[in-house]
Amino acid sequence: MGGPKATKKKQHQQQQKRGIDFKKIRRKIGKKLPPPNNATNTRIKSKAIILPEQSVATEKVGSATSKKGLTLEDLLKQTSHHNSKVRRDALIGVRDLILKHPDEPRRHKLALIEKLSQRIGDEDQSVRETLYQLLQSVVLPAWKEDIRGSLLTRMMAYIFNAMTHFSMEVRLMAFKYLDLVVQNDSLGTLISAEKILQSYLDFLASNPFNVQDKGRVKGALPGLVHCLLLLKSHQEDHLRDKFTGVRDFLHGYWLNDHAVSVDLYLVINKLKDLVPVLITRLLELLQSFHSTESIGIQLLDAMLYSLQCINLAVKISVTKFQEELKSCHNKSQRDEIRSQPKVVEWYETVSSALVKLLVECPLHSENQILVKKERRYAQLDAEITQIFLKFQEWLHVPEDITNKFLPYIEMLLEEEKSDGNLVHAEIREKNLLSFFPYIPNLISQHVSVGWRYRLLQAFTRAFMGCHPKSKLKLASISAIKEMLIHGSEAFLDPSDPEVLDIQIRWIRELPHLLVALGDKNPSSTEILLKLINHLGGCAPIHPSFLLEYEDLKTSFQAFFCTSEIEGSICYGPFLRLPQNCQRLSLACLTKFSCIDVPLLRAVTRCCLCNELDPDVLFHFMEVLGCAKNIQIANCLGFFVTILSQLKAVTEDAGAEQAQLSSRLTTLHKATDIVCRSLYAYGDAHVLLPMLEGAIVSQLLQKPELENARSLLKVICSLDSEPTRLTEGSIIALGEFLSAYLLDVIYETPMNASKTAKSEGALLSMELRLYYLRPCYLLFNRSSKLMSIVLKSMGSLADDSSRVNAILEVILTMQRNAYMHQVLLQFQPEIHSLLQKTSDLQNSEKNKMTLEERRMVQLALDQLRNL
Repeated sequence: MGGPKATKKKQHQQQQKRGIDFKKIRRKIGKKLPPPNNATNTRIKSKAIILPEQSVATEKVGSATSKKGLTLEDLLKQTSHHNSKVRRDALIGVRDLILKHPDEPRRHKLALIEKLSQRIGDEDQSVRETLYQLLQSVVLPAWKEDIRGSLLTRMMAYIFNAMTHFSMEVRLMAFKYLDLVVQNDSLGTLISAEKILQSYLDFLASNPFNVQDKGRVKGALPGLVHCLLLLKSHQEDHLRDKFTGVRDFLHGYWLNDHAVSVDLYLVINKLKDLVPVLITRLLELLQSFHSTESIGIQLLDAMLYSLQCINLAVKISVTKFQEELKSCHNKSQRDEIRSQPKVVEWYETVSSALVKLLVECPLHSENQILVKKERRYAQLDAEITQIFLKFQEWLHVPEDITNKFLPYIEMLLEEEKSDGNLVHAEIREKNLLSFFPYIPNLISQHVSVGWRYRLLQAFTRAFMGCHPKSKLKLASISAIKEMLIHGSEAFLDPSDPEVLDIQIRWIRELPHLLVALGDKNPSSTEILLKLINHLGGCAPIHPSFLLEYEDLKTSFQAFFCTSEIEGSICYGPFLRLPQNCQRLSLACLTKFSCIDVPLLRAVTRCCLCNELDPDVLFHFMEVLGCAKNIQIANCLGFFVTILSQLKAVTEDAGAEQAQLSSRLTTLHKATDIVCRSLYAYGDAHVLLPMLEGAIVSQLLQKPELENARSLLKVICSLDSEPTRLTEGSIIALGEFLSAYLLDVIYETPMNASKTAKSEGALLSMELRLYYLRPCYLLFNRSSKLMSIVLKSMGSLADDSSRVNAILEVILTMQRNAYMHQVLLQFQPEIHSLLQKTSDLQNSEKNKMTLEERRMVQLALDQLRNL
């Protein structure tokens, strides 16, 4: 029998005979398998393209680079380097790149602000300082409009994060960054106000300060001051816009910008918690003040910022509370608001903290102090005194606390030395500007009688001593207004001899101050005129002031006209002031019991000045025409002077003289005002004898044609038919009218080449009629006057020009239907005039040219035909 090997061999022979389906290939271990027979070769062969100038440096060509050749992308990457020197140098490079290429970084502002913000909490102080200088001096001023809003809001997130850093240096620096954002993004600040206040509350309440840190905390507080100023300004804007809708106490306000709402309820709740903390830290600063000089300066600044924050925070809260009370219509609603738990809690918390501050915070102005600290001490004293003045009535401050501040206020008013210390003039003025609004209430209600006299005397010396054009003088005027008259009752009782003596000094100073202010401070002048006007209205109620107000007339006269030297008038400041001040000055005149002649003369000179606006002139004439404190004779003299000397000025400088009927002159309007005023008096038969002599006297001085026409119109408005004029006035008028009629013809020439229906002829005829109409009325009322005029014109017919004018006068009257009937009564006088004219033409002494003879003959023919 065969073995296994024979069997395998036999099988192998059989497979070779019929073929093998799959050939088995043996592979060695570790060898790479060959690719399959049907595999596709994907390898691509190419030659490299070699550019001779290709390098890393050439990739930056065309991009903005720093001095070291780094792009903005390179610099921003280096700001995250582990080496602090590299980070600082990268920030310096960013500054140089922005200054050199301002447009390039602006295109990448989002990435730039994001990377810069990451360094706000950097642990290296030099990096933080470099970043602060970069943001303060380069980025924020140059890109303020580009990065405000969302970009600065992104920066705020890093600032808030840095405020919680374990390092005190980083935390203090974060508040400096916050101050930058607050000053450059008011909208974002208001939106984040609650979170900002909470950050300050956490920072100040944590009490991590040692003696050194207590002085350095001043660097964190300016941002809070600016934030509170923004909130206060926002609140004032809403009160100015009269925000309507009664809400619960300390409810919401709304921002119109970008439809973003800000709820001040939460903000003021934060202020309620912040004020006691600020006061606690301030008192700690006072206790830590006894240290080296450098730390003392830092502590003084920290105390000053703390006081400013307290002042603003309480002001915002109290203002909102007062506005809520004002919105109530009755006492029960106000009591209901006051009794609300949140109101009671807020009041108790804040008031107790403020009273503690007023008790424990000292005034340093009476101490011996270093010269370099003097300014800070004065600011500290002023700030704490301002808090006392603002909230004294609301807090019901005890008398002993009040007496603590009164010597300082008196010293500030007096500007006296105290133990070798003199308050700086600029600081004094700034402080008094903030004090003056509260002094009237302090003097009248919160001090003893002795202190009242002392403060009134000090205030008076301050008022008399400051420069007339200073802001301090303006503020003192506002305070005086309250202390003189408050509503219908005296704010300070004038029955007290000492108080009355001080008030009289104030009143006597007012007109002199009015002249001293001149026309350079119209706002101050307006306030002063309102005070004088208000005082004049209330003087009859308080007889003590009535005599003093009447004595102001002499001093008040210089306000209009100071003097008249050799015909040249020296005007006061009245003419150069705005119209509202000019009208206020007239209101002051009407408050006098009687406007005397010197004062009226000064006013008249101003009214005749060409610099005075016509509307103001008309207003003066209308008011004085119906004023009860001016005598009728003086008022009539004022009217006659105005009409006889006022220059006629057209409203439209480009208007033709012929269009006078449609474009009335200033004098024409003034004449109408006078006629209306005389008509309002009613007694024309009494007024005419008082006026005719003055008017005729002015006419005989041959005023301008327009002025003469105005005076004639006034006579016509008072006269009647038959005339009531005296014989002397008729004779004088006859002599004047003969020349007046000829002047009218000369001033309104008729072009003979134009037809009677032409536009130019019609306008000229209308203007001529405007001047002649008063004469026609007088001729109709008095035949004697007509006869005198015709005879007088006959005596003037001695040359060709006058002859033509006389004939034109007769022709003009003949063409008028009204006057045609009047002239029929004077045929002999007209015939005599024509005969005299004809004799002149035929006389051998006549030297008229042929053209002149032709014109005279034409006029004679026309008259004979008529």
